[in-house]
Amino acid sequence: MPTAFSPNDDGIHDFFKPISKDIELQAFQVFNRWGELVYDNDSEAGWDGTYKGEVQDLGVYVYLIEYRFIAGDKTEQLQGNVTLIR
Repeated sequence: MPTAFSPNDDGIHDFFKPISKDIELQAFQVFNRWGELVYDNDSEAGWDGTYKGEVQDLGVYVYLIEYRFIAGDKTEQLQGNVTLIR
């Protein structure tokens, strides 16, 4: 998982998402520092740094993903932090 992204429409690191050809994503959520869900796996593109159409503040966000390896049937979870930079 990336540790930072910069959604500034320059075409470089504008979206935050898991990148792997070996997994099938089951769930992908991003939360702000108050625990509010700001992204919930509604796009293959990933999170663009907005919530309800509003640009989100710079800072650290928490993510939670649930995934399955394509070659297996076991579902796993991963959580961590990502920094939104403009």
